Amino acid sequence: MDWREVASLGEPEQRALLTSGDPAERVWSCWALALRLGRDALGDLADDFDLEALPGIRCQLLVVIAGLGARDLVRMAALDDPDATVRATACQYVVRTESAGVDAAVEFALDRMRRDVPRVRHALFEEAQSGRLPLPDSAVLEFLTNVDLETRQLALQSLAAMPRATAEILDALAARVLGEPDSLLRHDCITLYLRVGSAADLVAAIRTATADRVSEVIEAIRKAGIALRWVELYPLATRPEPDILVAILSCLSEPIGPDAIHWISGRVAASLEVADIAGPNRSLLWTFRRTALAMLHGAVTPETIHLVDRSTAEALLDEMDLDEGYAEYEDDDAEAAAGRAKRELLAKHVASFRAV
Repeated sequence: MDWREVASLGEPEQRALLTSGDPAERVWSCWALALRLGRDALGDLADDFDLEALPGIRCQLLVVIAGLGARDLVRMAALDDPDATVRATACQYVVRTESAGVDAAVEFALDRMRRDVPRVRHALFEEAQSGRLPLPDSAVLEFLTNVDLETRQLALQSLAAMPRATAEILDALAARVLGEPDSLLRHDCITLYLRVGSAADLVAAIRTATADRVSEVIEAIRKAGIALRWVELYPLATRPEPDILVAILSCLSEPIGPDAIHWISGRVAASLEVADIAGPNRSLLWTFRRTALAMLHGAVTPETIHLVDRSTAEALLDEMDLDEGYAEYEDDDAEAAAGRAKRELLAKHVASFRAV
């Protein structure tokens, strides 16, 4: 029978269906009796809840029982039902019907979230995200490090919905960026940090992280369209790994200043001293050199040439010699004139080392 048929039955037939009907009929009869009798149906419904074997039907019974005001029965189910899904539903309705106020609901929810299984925590996070359960920031941060992945995901979603990010929240997000093993959740932590915090602060927080983690964060910063000044990238300046060097240049804002020129030149010079590099670092180091030399070419002026190492200046000259475009410029071409001036500046700088 469907709902219309069950609702049209008399009270005795509806009572009989509570125990003898198929699962759908048992649910419909539960609702029908509640609508017909109100709180007078609680006795039958409570008895049926104790006898009902299917968790799904017990959940439906709980919804009706909670609606009729039997909060003690709902709380008992939240604490003692053998099925996690039933306990989760019961916990939700304890929160929704708590007569002692919001603080009591939060206290109850946190106790269950800490002591019960993940399914119960997930259900109570749903209550929090709906606005019915105002969990304190400290509790949400606590669950951000939970062993259960979905709990951590729900905690992060709760943080994302908060109107402002405190220093405590930002510190916790940075810690998850460093420690989160799930790549998708870690990406979400980085994205949220960049939305509510400072990219420069995140760079400072990851300065001692693994090369893979540093590169992941810098790549996310670059994809977010954020360019950082040298002073903001400086916490990574001592890292020698080629992938970090490439990452730094990828989001370094231009034009670069004297400190950045000096650092880039020194790193290029150090890379030129490496005779042979095996594996993936070879292509990374080559990428770094090419990118670094291109940045230096645009930044070197008579005022900054003294910041350039000899070997770096020689590499810049070699790059210019390899650029076939220089031979195609006419003598009166302004770009050609600038190129010749740059070449002369670099050549004099290299010669000054030889004269010493």
